[in-house]
Amino acid sequence: MQDITERLGTEGPGTGDFFIVGDTSSRQVQIRSGVPGDVWAIVVASRNVEEVRARAVARGVVCSPIETYSIGLPQDDRAFFCIVEGITIEVLQFVPKGSADVEVTDI
Repeated sequence: MQDITERLGTEGPGTGDFFIVGDTSSRQVQIRSGVPGDVWAIVVASRNVEEVRARAVARGVVCSPIETYSIGLPQDDRAFFCIVEGITIEVLQFVPKGSADVEVTDI
């Protein structure tokens, strides 16, 4: 996780603010302010984040633990990160708010 968070733009005006553009029925892009301007992560939604992580680990991809967190949306996100060929990838699954089987971290 340290390698991933170190790549997140942390300087410049409006740092930390973000918005999402695109159609919810197709593809969306999250844009976040920060310096340096760069692609921080590619996010892929899945219906089974545990299965995707298990397949990645079986292929030798180093992955962060799966965590559940809230960014103030109607649902929580259950996700893990990995870096493949220098690109940060977040694989996430939307789960009901306050899911009983996981601890939720506010970010």
